[in-house]
Amino acid sequence: MLIPRIIRLLNNFSIRQKQYSIQFSSLYRQINIENSFNNIHKNNQIQLELKSVNDTHVTLIINNKEYKYDWIFLRDSCQCHQCIDLSTKQKLYNTTDIPLTISPQQQTGIKILNNNILEIYWNQSLLNETNSHIHHSLYSSTWLQTYSTLKNITRSRYNDRPFINWNRKHIQQINLHIQCNDYLYSDQKFYTALKYLHDYGLIFIDNVQGEFTVERLVERIGEIRHTFYGKTWDVRNIQQAINVAYTSQRLGLHMDLLYFEAPPGLQFLHSLVNNVNGGASYYVDAFRAAEILRQNDPEAFEILCSYPVTFHYRNAGRHYHFTRPTIVLNRYSLDNHIDHINYSPPFQAPFESDTSKSEFRKFIRAFQYFRDLIEDQNNQLELILEKDQCVIFQNRRILHARREFDPLSGERWLKGCYTDLDNFKDRLRIFQEKFEPILALELHPALGGGFGLDYKIQFGYDFVGDNYTGYNFGIPDPYPLDCNGHGTHVSGIIGANTPVFTGVAPNATLGMYRVFGCSGGAANDVIIAAFSAAYVAGAQIITASLGDASGWTEDPLAVLVSRIARAGVSCTLAAGNEGDAGLFFASTPAISIDAIAVGSVDSITIPRAVSHGYFAINSGLNTTFQYFPANNPYPTNISGYSLYALDFNTSSPADACTELRCNTSSLSEKIVLIRRGTCTFLRKIANVQKCGAQYIIFYNNENLIVNPQSPNGVVSAMVSAELGNQWIIHLKEERTVTFYFPANSTTTILDISNNITGGTMSKFSSWSPTNELYVKPEVSAPGGNILSTYPTDMGAYAVLSGTSMATPYIAADDSVHVKYTESAPSTTIDMASNSTLSVPCVRLTKKKKRRKQSN
Repeated sequence: MLIPRIIRLLNNFSIRQKQYSIQFSSLYRQINIENSFNNIHKNNQIQLELKSVNDTHVTLIINNKEYKYDWIFLRDSCQCHQCIDLSTKQKLYNTTDIPLTISPQQQTGIKILNNNILEIYWNQSLLNETNSHIHHSLYSSTWLQTYSTLKNITRSRYNDRPFINWNRKHIQQINLHIQCNDYLYSDQKFYTALKYLHDYGLIFIDNVQGEFTVERLVERIGEIRHTFYGKTWDVRNIQQAINVAYTSQRLGLHMDLLYFEAPPGLQFLHSLVNNVNGGASYYVDAFRAAEILRQNDPEAFEILCSYPVTFHYRNAGRHYHFTRPTIVLNRYSLDNHIDHINYSPPFQAPFESDTSKSEFRKFIRAFQYFRDLIEDQNNQLELILEKDQCVIFQNRRILHARREFDPLSGERWLKGCYTDLDNFKDRLRIFQEKFEPILALELHPALGGGFGLDYKIQFGYDFVGDNYTGYNFGIPDPYPLDCNGHGTHVSGIIGANTPVFTGVAPNATLGMYRVFGCSGGAANDVIIAAFSAAYVAGAQIITASLGDASGWTEDPLAVLVSRIARAGVSCTLAAGNEGDAGLFFASTPAISIDAIAVGSVDSITIPRAVSHGYFAINSGLNTTFQYFPANNPYPTNISGYSLYALDFNTSSPADACTELRCNTSSLSEKIVLIRRGTCTFLRKIANVQKCGAQYIIFYNNENLIVNPQSPNGVVSAMVSAELGNQWIIHLKEERTVTFYFPANSTTTILDISNNITGGTMSKFSSWSPTNELYVKPEVSAPGGNILSTYPTDMGAYAVLSGTSMATPYIAADDSVHVKYTESAPSTTIDMASNSTLSVPCVRLTKKKKRRKQSN
């Protein structure tokens, strides 16, 4: 049994260049990160309330609506890693293992967390479990809402898309034609084709050139269905045909292979040559005919839903046979809609029911009514399939037929293929989730602004959910969103792409595998599952910015990374941020023998976010000034506030470091000026907050300027020592300094020269050797004071430091090298380990906007 190690840090990303180049980032960090990020999906939050419980079920209120859930259903639906295998996503126990008397423990066994998570501690183990541990389950409000009604469940599976029934007049107004190249190479156009094929039951693909191109059309949806006719089959007029389709005779309305227990769902017919006289194809929507029957003659409709019809094929040494009703309903659907039709007179066998009973005559009358509807020319779409045109239609919905043709007038050659309806539904769900997702995500514009195959962030998975800490069970989710910021920052280092800000590999495709919640750590088994998923996905490069102190290369995660690297996948890992611990303080999985550990070098310039405002002396002319905001710029509603200084001594070493004597509102409408020094920013802010201060300006006491910290409820910023001293002089001479902050203030990036540590190893970067004397790190890259993307509701851009920033730099550099040189990824690392990389800094000018949480 693997005893899980708790790994520190947060958020996994992946990159794909060429085929797949995947990167994980969670990250080491030098700066302090608050553990109170609960902004994710805050605008779409589903509110959850606990109303009542009894022995068999719980009653919950979800967005003001009441729903009941059986305890057995909830226990059977637990999504934790003990119940659902992380890798296969398959269930690890049987429903029959759940005791009938299962329920939460009394008193503390059930509660609501953060208004959106149902937490349950169960009173019993499963029947097959030998241990007696208390099982713990978590259910998100989104999951509970999904499984609250059959309608929501159907919608979550994208099974609620209605069919559009048609007749000739209607279908002739619809453009059902798609170009072959669009179908094959454009996901958007392919999805359009899938929608039409679902809605109307048939589409036409034009300019399909080549005898075997029809196979590619099928394989765009799924595997080709082999039958006794072969992988593909040729519809031609031949002697001694085994099927009437292989003659020049009229072929009446029918469906294929109804004598199979599971007939194919889709049929493809590609016209390679068609220059004969006659031979028109025509199609009928059998669903529409059945619906007319349901409305006009319910009794006839019910008879066709129940009376058995036998189909068979007895020829050429084969004997197929199956019995089924003409109309089959989806009895599990909300509207009892038609699932498929069975109608194929050429292959109909003698009836096997008791034809002496009156039901037989009733069936024949109903059958004739159905026949009259489908043979009505107003319900038929008739056309000549042109050369290089392929028709695709649902074999269990669309009846197809062919007029007689003159075989001496030319040649008629169609090549056919089948695939199963399951393949079609699979592709429809995948592409509908991509282009019309139930959850609309608004992501960072520099990272493509979306999630899916047409975006920069194309793929990924959330293994754990927001509330995972490493010591509880996570709730997986298909959308790996970042609620802390580090994953977004690392992603931007790799692949941000805007006119004003770019990453190292701006054309790289990104993916994200999330193994950390909004705070805490992650267990080894979760990280191993994510690494394995990346390898299985076909990664060329895997880079991870996560780890924990360990000097032994036999750590399970480190062993896995080594095996992946030996399989030809370059693995770059953050060396760690314990440089102050000295030598022999390596980190896992960076200690992996075959992986590349990455250290950090400080940037030669320090990018700082700068905002702009105005000040006036004694209501005189406005003067523009720059300030370095802690988080957001000053709001416009404090324009007109005046400056207040606690101490006029510009050499004061401890301004605001002690508690002040004041009432609680004396500074509420002032902007307080405080000199930096001695105690922390947070200590100074706490002291003046007691006097009502909400807006603070720090002025510097040294050359290197920083963006200060600022807690919730306080807006603070930093200005230069020169400007702060100037304001102090005005205040000492009893002049009023008044501020004005424009509504459309711009935020720019100011490059401050780092003459102290720039170009040297970052003081936090960890050192080797390992306990087994392996030397780490092998290479270093820019990691100190790095500007990159950040969640849009947390400022959109930020400057962070850590070996986590250096690691994606190396991965992205490797990705670019692989793309343009077509060499193996390890070649790049060998080159980089003997080189020195300069540290770029890109200027950014961008209006500050608050947006929803992003990746």
